[in-house]
Amino acid sequence: MEITTTDGKKFMSCPVNLVSTKAQKQSVKVYPNPAKKGETLTVEIENYTDGGDYTIKIFSLNGSLVKQLPAVSKTTQITLHSGIYSGTLINGGEKTGFKLIVE
Repeated sequence: MEITTTDGKKFMSCPVNLVSTKAQKQSVKVYPNPAKKGETLTVEIENYTDGGDYTIKIFSLNGSLVKQLPAVSKTTQITLHSGIYSGTLINGGEKTGFKLIVE
């Protein structure tokens, strides 16, 4: 494409396609929550994309790592002892926190 400035100079331009690179924020659903002792919890990653580098880490209330689940899929099953836990979904540099309760 040829562009002419107000002073008569001419320039050649290439077409530009603008694409948004803003990624959707990841979020997590946990169900059932609270869960009964011995019941399996499901952690579902919303906005899941194939090829993502997802890891789930589960921590006790005192901050100790209870479980680490590398290479998780869109839905992951977890069984925990009674207690209150915090979880972190990690994908690349992005972290999303969530809570789990087992009665």
